[in-house]
Amino acid sequence: MKSSRDDRLAHQQAILEFLDAFGLAKSEERLWQMFRLTLSSEEGNDWNEIDRANWFHFYELLRGLVRANYVLVKGRGSNH
Repeated sequence: MKSSRDDRLAHQQAILEFLDAFGLAKSEERLWQMFRLTLSSEEGNDWNEIDRANWFHFYELLRGLVRANYVLVKGRGSNH
C-alpha cells in the first residue's frame, strides 16, 4: 500500500506530536504499558510461544522506530 506524500507527512507529524508531549523516556514507558496490556489481555493469554515471540519482536521494532524518530527530531531541533 503506497501512501501519498501528505499521508506520510501527517503520520510523521503525529509521531512528532507524541514525542513532544511525552519525550523519549515517557514515550517508551507508554509503549511498554501498551505492550504489557496487550500481552495480559484475554486474547494475549491464549497466544502460543510463537505468537508471543512475534509480539515481542514487534514491540522491539516499534521501540526502535520511536527512538529513531526521536533522534531525527532532536537532530533538527525543536522547530518542525
